[in-house]
Amino acid sequence: VLLRHASSNPPNPKVTKAEAHTKLAGYLRDVKRFEITFEQLALRVSDCHNTQLLQGYLSPEMETRFKAEHPAFNKSCSLLTPGTFSDVVETDLGLHLIKRLR
Repeated sequence: VLLRHASSNPPNPKVTKAEAHTKLAGYLRDVKRFEITFEQLALRVSDCHNTQLLQGYLSPEMETRFKAEHPAFNKSCSLLTPGTFSDVVETDLGLHLIKRLR
C-alpha cells in the first residue's frame, strides 16, 4: 500500500509526510485488528494504481525491480516472514505498508 505525500516523487501536494504516516499507522492498526484486510485496504487507498488493481500484490517481476530500485523497501521485505506486515516504510515514491506473502 502506497501513500504519496508532498515530498514524494511524484508528489501529492494535498498530504504532508506526517499526515500520510499517521494515516498508514492507523490503517496498519485496522489490519492487525482484522477490521479490514490488507487487500481491501490496497484497493481502497493505495496511490499505486498498478498494485491497487491487484489488491496490493506485486508480481515477481515487479517485486524484483522494486527491491532493486528502493533499498528501504528491500530491507523491510527481508525482515518480514510470510503473512506479516511491515511498519511504515519510506521510499522516494512515498510511504508504504508491506505484507509479505511468501
